[in-house]
Amino acid sequence: MAKVALPGIRKAMQGRSDKIRSSLDEAERTREEAQAILVDYQRQLADAKGEAGRIIDDARQTAESVKRDLMARAEAEADEQRRRNAEQIAAERDRVMSELQGQVAVLAVEMAERVVEASLDREASLRLIEDYINHRGRQGQREGQRRRRRRRRRVGRRRRRVGRRRPVMDADERIDGYAAAMFEVARVEGSLDEVEDELFRFARVLESNDELRNALTDEAVPAERRRGIVAELLGPRASPVTTNLVALVVSAGRARQLPAIIDKMVRRAASEHRRAVAEVRSAIPLDADQEARLANALANATGKEVEVKVIVDPSVLGGLVAQVGDTVIDGTIKTRLEQLRETIR
Repeated sequence: MAKVALPGIRKAMQGRSDKIRSSLDEAERTREEAQAILVDYQRQLADAKGEAGRIIDDARQTAESVKRDLMARAEAEADEQRRRNAEQIAAERDRVMSELQGQVAVLAVEMAERVVEASLDREASLRLIEDYINHRGRQGQREGQRRRRRRRRRVGRRRRRVGRRRPVMDADERIDGYAAAMFEVARVEGSLDEVEDELFRFARVLESNDELRNALTDEAVPAERRRGIVAELLGPRASPVTTNLVALVVSAGRARQLPAIIDKMVRRAASEHRRAVAEVRSAIPLDADQEARLANALANATGKEVEVKVIVDPSVLGGLVAQVGDTVIDGTIKTRLEQLRETIR
């Protein structure tokens, strides 16, 4: 029985041994495959870690570059903003300084005017007038010498200066007509010089006195009343011829044109004597000697014989201002202060 069973047992055990060996081989192969897979996984994992490190490094470098760019841009924008702010601040400072300088100039000139007005007595005014006359006299002598030299260079030729004339209009014709009539009346009465001087002074009063001008130009006021105002004003102070001429123009409704009419008449009277009229404004009256020297100085300066008409104007601050035709010669302290004001600005 042992002989019969032993071979079967041996065969079964051999089969089991083969099966176990096969299983062990299969397990070894599986282990080797798993090991290979593990090695490959570890390699891939290492590669992934390396790639991740490179990506992180690249990201960090990119982030640093972006950060540097943003910081540089922000700094540039900040610099530009600071530059614009500095320019705006400088412009505003210049504007404020300019305004302040102008205000200071105005205040300084106003204070100077007040100081001058407070300290400018009659003696100081006379000195300023003498300075003006002497200065114009020296300038007039130089102008006269230059004119004589020019005349010598133009020997044999005569040149006449013709003033520019404005286009003649109806109003101008009326002014010329009244001026001519007043001139002829004064000449016929034999009091041309006296009348034209009185008329000239009345015209200046009319220009500077709003109340008087409104009363004489108000058409609602009867003509008889306007003539009465003229008689009350001029009767004790002017010749009858002057009073009647002014009353005639006022009653005709031409009081608004009266200064222009009188100025035209005065120029015509001066032309009759071959003279130019110099309207001179002064804070104080001039004596005869000063008027004569001033007329001589202005004659040398203009090349014409000059008749001086002095207007006492308290608003003239120190010195004189003379006008001959369109030429204004201003030597007042007030004008110098105004020029100083503009220079400071």
